[in-house]
Amino acid sequence: IVEDRLKNANSVWFNLDEQFSVRLFLDKSIRKYFERKPLRGQTITGEDKDGSMEIEIKISNEMEIMPLIFWYIPHIKVLEPQWLADMVRNKVQGYLEEI
Repeated sequence: IVEDRLKNANSVWFNLDEQFSVRLFLDKSIRKYFERKPLRGQTITGEDKDGSMEIEIKISNEMEIMPLIFWYIPHIKVLEPQWLADMVRNKVQGYLEEI
């Protein structure tokens, strides 16, 4: 099981503790990047007529996904879990207040 967890890690931030699911909304402008090189464990959970899509991935540490989210803002949104969406919003608001 440890070997499987290592194979499915998306970054060095993973740990062997319990995993959780993250649902992301991807705007059509970035969809191609997630189709061309999917994240490990990525599952497409929905596709919209406008070309956007929703994906789900399993991670064990928020830092496995946070850099990717910040890279693609404003074309990506955290749908679940809510605490992760709140964390992203708070970090972005804090940054904007500082500049």
